[in-house]
Amino acid sequence: MLGARRRLIFRSNSSRSCCVFAALIAAIAGAAFVTTFLICKLVENFAVDAALVSAGRTADEFKQIRDYYSKMVVDKIADQPTLSVSVDHRTSPHAIPFPVTMLNDLGHILDIRDGTSIKIYSPYPFKERQNRELDEFGQAAWRFLDANPYSTYSQVDSTANRKTVRVATADHMTDISCVRCHNSMAGSPKTDWKIGDLRGVLEVDVDVGWILDRSRNIIFAVTCGAIMLFAGLFVGAVAIWIRREFFNQQSASSARSR
Repeated sequence: MLGARRRLIFRSNSSRSCCVFAALIAAIAGAAFVTTFLICKLVENFAVDAALVSAGRTADEFKQIRDYYSKMVVDKIADQPTLSVSVDHRTSPHAIPFPVTMLNDLGHILDIRDGTSIKIYSPYPFKERQNRELDEFGQAAWRFLDANPYSTYSQVDSTANRKTVRVATADHMTDISCVRCHNSMAGSPKTDWKIGDLRGVLEVDVDVGWILDRSRNIIFAVTCGAIMLFAGLFVGAVAIWIRREFFNQQSASSARSR
């Protein structure tokens, strides 16, 4: 009778231990998944912030490239009868691209290579680009930069397969040769440009979706590994505790029976 009572007490203790074990495992798993979610959000914010900084630097670099190309290349061949500056430079062996065309060409190359695209646009397009309509971001960027010419306008676009950071900066008339060219060129949509006028918007788009996907996969794998490790250690500790309790009760029972 006494032995049966001791076994019942041991089973009751074991049952309570299992309940505690299950509750602790659930708490550890819940805490791990909450931590994973928070870390993913921090990684996402960091990736977006880094993309904003990178896009701003890229825009500044391309402006410098465009200014150098305008002054050191386009200006030098302006009076050369055998050379011309053209949008259709690919079809002519004696033509080089306009500075804006050069930027758009480079932006297309970058987009193919690593998902970073560069484009320049304006509400005053030449006839070759009149079929291009500004999306909501482009229209909002123009309005913002027209009122804040030395700021940047940014937005994060999310689709099913891509997360893109879009950064727009103002493209001003900075060189007198550009002003003269735009004011005198046949078919120019505006002929009263001045130094400092807002000519267009230079937009840099950076795809951060692949970075976020890779980061989430790594974080999830580490979290699952940590949960399995802690669960294994906890199961081992509980098993040792139950075994020790069993032997303690056996020893106590033997001592009383003597």
